[in-house]
Amino acid sequence: MTVPQEQTGSSEEAVEPSAHRAHRIRRSLERLIGVAATEGNAVTPLRNGDEIFPEMLGAIAGARHTVDMMTYVYWRGDIARRFADALSDRARAGVRVRLLLDGIGSWQIEKDLLDQMDRAGVTVGWFRKPAYLSPFKQNHRCHRKVLVVDEQVAFTGGVGIAEEWCGDARDEHEWRDSHFRVQGPAVDGIAAAFAQN
Repeated sequence: MTVPQEQTGSSEEAVEPSAHRAHRIRRSLERLIGVAATEGNAVTPLRNGDEIFPEMLGAIAGARHTVDMMTYVYWRGDIARRFADALSDRARAGVRVRLLLDGIGSWQIEKDLLDQMDRAGVTVGWFRKPAYLSPFKQNHRCHRKVLVVDEQVAFTGGVGIAEEWCGDARDEHEWRDSHFRVQGPAVDGIAAAFAQN
């Protein structure tokens, strides 16, 4: 007995529903995050501070035109100083350097680091410093962690600038987190996230 072709469908028709489903998922994600999906990107996962911080600091050191960085957490310690030094160095070299800090998440940053960066020419901005007369604005925070260098390479993920993220999660004092190094068209979308704030 033979089964008519219309009941079995061709192999092309069998593939189409999954391609259609993938397209619908992609469009839904684009609407959710507000950025169009792109192709042709190189995304490198980085795990824990031992991998993440050297990559980020190396990218900053190699910057020729721009460094845009925003973070929820920028606290104290050696890693905070290393980032302040790297950003200051690039600003003194004539690179446009902008740093956006959350007004609550980064309240622990050392004043001398802010002064150092200001003297070097780093533009430091604050996202919603605490407004005690407007308590309902306190919950509207900027939790994004973004670094964009020369509009060519970007980093994003969960890591803040603090000693707790240093190391390789060997014990409870070294926090486990991930970040991603991105190159390609997706960098534009990540840069747009910086511009939104």
